[in-house]
Amino acid sequence: AYFEKGKTITENSLTIEQSQDKAKLAGRGVWSSFCQTKKEGCIIKGNYRPADNTRIYHTPDCYNYDRITIKPGTSDRWFCSEEEAKKAGFRKSNDCPK
Repeated sequence: AYFEKGKTITENSLTIEQSQDKAKLAGRGVWSSFCQTKKEGCIIKGNYRPADNTRIYHTPDCYNYDRITIKPGTSDRWFCSEEEAKKAGFRKSNDCPK
């Protein structure tokens, strides 16, 4: 459930609001790092492959960019710059122009 202040009030609104506030403070659910959303202007896709512990980023000019998906609940993430991706331990994909 999601409570939005100022909207319809029900008998459970206070309970929902309190639960939502606790989840926000604890960084759980949609407020966790696993539910990262794409920030405006951040178009670099960072993919983590646990099978070989590899972190690879893809820019829009990379051959497979359109095939790469960012999966919520994983270590995949969006980056706003190549520098940001490198600082997070990602390397540029081999299918990207040099």
